[in-house]
Amino acid sequence: MNWLYHKRASTIINVEDTLYAATLGPWVFKSTDWGNNWFPIINGLNDATSKSLTFDEFSNIYATSYLNFPFKSTDKGSTWMPMLRGIDVFELTSVYYSKNRTLYVGGIYGLFR
Repeated sequence: MNWLYHKRASTIINVEDTLYAATLGPWVFKSTDWGNNWFPIINGLNDATSKSLTFDEFSNIYATSYLNFPFKSTDKGSTWMPMLRGIDVFELTSVYYSKNRTLYVGGIYGLFR
């Protein structure tokens, strides 16, 4: 798909010269040609609606999930695995990975790490 036409991008990050975009309705997209073409990468994302993305020093990518927990990809977005199971967190709106290797996620019910 050329560009992200009619997609509300909430976050765009650059990981090793690859762009990743979280969109509000729905999906995460990936571009390996600086945004000329975008491809959905949703294998493992349960509700496919992500509002925020970040990455760590190992190029792992983290995404928030609108109705569930945050997700992590260790393979450049090809697959996603849920994180922080066992807590009731809904409407996650932000995610941040700090230099001290702590993942923070924020939502309508507060901030979690």
